Amino acid sequence: MYKRLALTSLLRHRVFPKQLFATLVAIWLTTVSTAAADTQTTPVRLSISDARKVAIHALRAGDFEIARQLSMGLLLADEHDPHAYSILLQAHSQLGNPKLAKAAARLAYKHSKGKEASFATARNAGALAFSQNRYNAAQYWLRRAANHEPDDRSAQQLAREFKKIRTNNPLNLNISVSTSPSDNVNNGTGSATNLVNGIPQLGYINAASRALSGIVATTDLQLKYRLGQNQNSRTELTTRLYVRNVFLSSEARALMASDPFSPQLENSDLRSTYVDFGINHRFSLGKPNKVATLSSKLGKTWSGGNESYSFGQVGFSPTFKLSRQTRLKLGTTLEKRWSEFSSLNDLTRSQVSATLQYRVKNGDQFRLGINLQDTASDKVNISNQSAVANLSYSFGKPLASVNLSTGVSIGYTHYDSFTTIRPVEGGRTDTSVYGDLTMVFSKMDFAGFVPSVQIRTGKKSSNISRFNSKELSVSLGIQSKF
Repeated sequence: MYKRLALTSLLRHRVFPKQLFATLVAIWLTTVSTAAADTQTTPVRLSISDARKVAIHALRAGDFEIARQLSMGLLLADEHDPHAYSILLQAHSQLGNPKLAKAAARLAYKHSKGKEASFATARNAGALAFSQNRYNAAQYWLRRAANHEPDDRSAQQLAREFKKIRTNNPLNLNISVSTSPSDNVNNGTGSATNLVNGIPQLGYINAASRALSGIVATTDLQLKYRLGQNQNSRTELTTRLYVRNVFLSSEARALMASDPFSPQLENSDLRSTYVDFGINHRFSLGKPNKVATLSSKLGKTWSGGNESYSFGQVGFSPTFKLSRQTRLKLGTTLEKRWSEFSSLNDLTRSQVSATLQYRVKNGDQFRLGINLQDTASDKVNISNQSAVANLSYSFGKPLASVNLSTGVSIGYTHYDSFTTIRPVEGGRTDTSVYGDLTMVFSKMDFAGFVPSVQIRTGKKSSNISRFNSKELSVSLGIQSKF
C-alpha cells in the first residue's frame, strides 16, 4: 500500500507534446521506510492503463482524494477519457462534491464509446443520482442507459433497478399517447333510418349522427405524489389529464356535405377533455395478503370546447391474495355529476366490480372481471342499469420479440324509460361485444419506451336503431417497458 502519492501537475509541463501524455502519465510514488530515518524518493513512470488501475484501487481502498488527483492527471493527458471521468464521478461523490460529480457523470457518458461503455456510464450516473435522492434524474439516466443495453441480462438488470428507484420516488408520472385510425370516431350509427323495436319511426338520422371515419389521437397523463408511507399504509395525491382529439377524414366531410339536413361537424366539435384531482389512501387490512384503498377525487369534463359536467367521486377497493398465483380485487364507487347545461342532466352513479387475476406457471396471466352500474337521474333518458363482463389473457413470453395480449368485453344496458318522439315501449336495451388484440414490440425501444399496436373491433346493438354502431380501429401507441 502506498502511504503517500505525489502527482506532479501536468499543467506545469505544457511544453511537452500532448501525444507523450497520451502514452504515459508521470506519477511520482513516495515510499516511506519505517525501518530508516531517511526518506527516499523514487520516481516511477506508469502507463495510462496502469494509472487507471491505481486510481480504481484507490477508490476501492477509500483513498478518494488520490483517485481524484489521478483522474485529473489522466484528463490532462486526454480530455476525452471516459474512464477518467467515471473515476472522477465516484471520487467527487465520496468527497461530498455533488455538482462536480454530476458534471463528471455527464462527461463520462458524452465521451463513452460502444454499447457496454455507454450503458455502464449511464447506470453509474443513475446510481449517483439515486444516492443523492434525485430520483427523477436517476430514472432519466436509466432511460438513457436503456438505449445501450448490450444484452437481455443487462435489460433485466436495468428493469430491476428502475423499479427500485420508482418505488423510492415519491413522484410517479405515467404518460400514454396513441393514434387510432377508425371507421367510427363519433360512435355513430350505420343507418339513416330510425327504427324503434323494428318499426320505422318518424325522424331522420342525419349524416353527422352516422358513423364517421377519421383518426383519434389521445394523450393520457397521470401523476401521483406520495405524501407518506410506512409498513402498513401509503397516502398519495393524484391527478389525471386525458385529451381526445378527432381528425375527420375527407370521406366523412363529404358525407355530411351531401346531407342538407346535417350539421357540418368540425374536428373541434368532437374534441373532449377530462381532468381530475384526488387523494388515495392504501392500507393493510390486518394481514399481509389483504389490503384496501380509499379514494376520492374531484374533476371536470369538456366536450366540443364547452364545459360538460363537474363531478365528485369516492371509492373503496379491497384486494385479497387468495394464493401465490391468484388475486381478487373488489371495488365500489359512488359518483355525483353536475351538468353544466341543465340540472335535469345531473346524475348519481353507483358501481360495484370484481376482478379475478390468475398467473399461470409459464408467466401467462388470465383476468376475469365484472362491473355492475346504476345511473339515476331526473331525466329518464339518462337513468339506466348496466353490466359489463371482461375477459383478458396476456402471454408471459414474447412471440418473436412481440408481447401479446387479447381480450373480449360483453355489455348490457337497460333504460326502464326512454323517449324519442314518443315514449318507447319497454324502454331501451343495448347489448355490445368488443374484442381486441394488443402487440407490444419490446425490442424496438427508445429510452425505455416501446411502440404498441392494438386492433379493436366490435358492435353495439339496440332496439332503437340510431344507437346501433360498429367499430374497427387500429391504435398506434407508445408505452414504458419498465
